[in-house]
Amino acid sequence: MRSSEMPSGTSSSTRSRWKRRPPHNAWIIDGMHAQSFQCPVAFGQTDNRMRFSHQLSLLATADTLVACAMQQALRLQHAVFPAVSSLVTTVTLAVRTSLHATAPLQSIAASVHLTERTLRRRLQAAGLSFAAILDAERRTRALQLLRDGHLPLAEVAAATGFADVRSLRRATMRWTGLTARQIQAAPR
Repeated sequence: MRSSEMPSGTSSSTRSRWKRRPPHNAWIIDGMHAQSFQCPVAFGQTDNRMRFSHQLSLLATADTLVACAMQQALRLQHAVFPAVSSLVTTVTLAVRTSLHATAPLQSIAASVHLTERTLRRRLQAAGLSFAAILDAERRTRALQLLRDGHLPLAEVAAATGFADVRSLRRATMRWTGLTARQIQAAPR
């Protein structure tokens, strides 16, 4: 299928948000951005984000066999690696950004406009729990900070939401079988 035969909008984004301030000549460039991205573009936002439709986009190629093979490969890959729900992604990001303060489940549920019970049920339906997400994010960040080796254990514990160094040490031992000091001392 040639790209000229593709239905319009099958491969474009539906929304585009950018942290950066608008260009000084935004009134001229704004139209160019919207035309390039084929969607509304907003500057000065809290995050960088592009949203795409969930439809399987048609591939632009002149070879019908290649297009069919690629579409089949994409379908198989999607079956093997299903997309993570946006709720799980949103909760994970909320936990990650508030790790130092360890936001309680109640505040994260409120941030996604759900009750605690509903959030727990939806996470359970995705095969996860709030505790598992929190533990995974703490583990990733703590091990990263420990491997960097620049911060004292008390600061690593505070940055990852542990009540004290002892809790960090127990968690590190549970995750890796090594002490926090051994991870810090390991060659990079």
